Amino acid sequence: MLPNFAMPRKYPRSALFILSHMRSYSSVLSHVLGSHPQIDGYCETHLRYRFSFDLLRLMWRVRRLTGEPLRGRYLLDKILHNYPVTTAILENPHTRGIFLLRQPVDVVQSIVHMGRHLDLNEQNSNVANATNYYVERLSQLTRLAHVFGKRAAFVESEALMSRTDETLTFLQHFLSLDSPLERRYRSFSKTGQPGYGDPSELIHSGEISRRDRERPDYSIPSALLAEAVAAHSECLSACRMNCVPVSAVGQGEESQDPRLQLAI
Repeated sequence: MLPNFAMPRKYPRSALFILSHMRSYSSVLSHVLGSHPQIDGYCETHLRYRFSFDLLRLMWRVRRLTGEPLRGRYLLDKILHNYPVTTAILENPHTRGIFLLRQPVDVVQSIVHMGRHLDLNEQNSNVANATNYYVERLSQLTRLAHVFGKRAAFVESEALMSRTDETLTFLQHFLSLDSPLERRYRSFSKTGQPGYGDPSELIHSGEISRRDRERPDYSIPSALLAEAVAAHSECLSACRMNCVPVSAVGQGEESQDPRLQLAI
């Protein structure tokens, strides 16, 4: 039996996992969610959930990372790597997920840029490594989409940034929050620190807004790009079919990227 996180409450406290990959705008989303009074947590905890009682470790870790008493009905963790999560947690009816998926070209370019300029990391600075990470991560996300089903929402990263208000309204209703999610968010003790989320200065803006800065342009071999496009297509289909998508948010618009035609 899963721990119920102690003490009588109006609602049972539930785990809320942001299930995504690096450079998906997951830091912005997790900060927006963590700024809501019914959600505790705002970043990656890097926990491995091998047993049900690891949710108690999540409670302790979130309290330490926020430096504040737990107040909400959800405990948030952002999972961007293929860490183990026991079936007992994944299939628990109280566990909720938000799948967040971004286009492959932008992700690979952004990972490499981060590895070379923001959070210096030889692994991430290599185009092949960045692409392989993306492919392997999306393979895992595809499997998880089947497990979560309608207990998870699905958001495309491009929709979060371009149609923010509609997306946040959708998530408010999906999570049954008592008040709206706001595009403005607060800063926390680990905001902007490598290992916990976006290490760029943009996360300190305190608001979701369009990011029209010049994009990096690293060459991605066509064979690698084809793998990434195939992984994205499979994951996109699994999330749309199994999870609850933001169907009213420009469906189809966010999934088109003319650069992807180069790999087909």
